[in-house]
This record gives sequence, structure tokens and C-alpha cells, in this order.
Amino acid sequence: MTKEEKSIVKIDSHQQLDTGTIESEKPDEKEVAYALDIWKKTIDVQQHFNTIEMQIRNFAVQALLQLRH
Repeated sequence: MTKEEKSIVKIDSHQQLDTGTIESEKPDEKEVAYALDIWKKTIDVQQHFNTIEMQIRNFAVQALLQLRH
């Protein structure tokens, strides 16, 4: 066994991966629709917090500029 193979075996021996059973069935339409709805809501929440962040940043810049004058 080469040094490289030993390091691969060592790395692999420290990993604990539970593969379980893998089924090759396709998700049904309800599952896909549900996952899509979750994804859409996640994007909506991200956009909401990005908007809040930009508003806070703009307010801070305006406040700092007013304090300088």
C-alpha cells in the first residue's frame, strides 16, 4: 500500500457516513411542489432581510454624513 493510499484509508476511516438505503424512485408532484414552495419562501425571506440591511446601511451613511457637516 502506498503512502497516498494509506492517507486515503486514514481519512476514510474517520468519516462516519450513514448512507442508509437509496431508493431510485422519483418524487411525486406534491413533493416537488412543496419543495418549490419552500424554496420560494426562502428567497422571499432572504430578499426581505437584504432590503432591511440596505435600509439600515443607507440610514447609517446619511447619519454619518450629517454629523460631518
